Amino acid sequence: MATIVRCTEGEEYTVPVDADSAACPATIVCRGPLERRNGDGKSIYRHVFADSGTIDGIVKGSRRMAIAHPMHGDAFQVSRFSLAGAGTAIGAMRSAAEKSAPLSGRAGTRDRRL
Repeated sequence: MATIVRCTEGEEYTVPVDADSAACPATIVCRGPLERRNGDGKSIYRHVFADSGTIDGIVKGSRRMAIAHPMHGDAFQVSRFSLAGAGTAIGAMRSAAEKSAPLSGRAGTRDRRL
């Protein structure tokens, strides 16, 4: 996901996630800023979920999702996402990943010196 919430690359953050199907804490990992900026000229930062299984279930069962990023003091920056088409996109991504992964059994299990 990409948001305007500043983060330090490699750092992990615990955030509350709320969606139609569930609400739970999640851990996100900062992947640093993107080269482009948003429409207001602000930097955009990439975040990925550490536990894709939990988020996968939420995304598949919901139409919307919100993530509350803790800020300084007692403030939160809430990012809201429409999940329209997310199930189709996740299916296409998994299909592409499976096609590019080596088939099991093709690369032998014998020890080799490289």
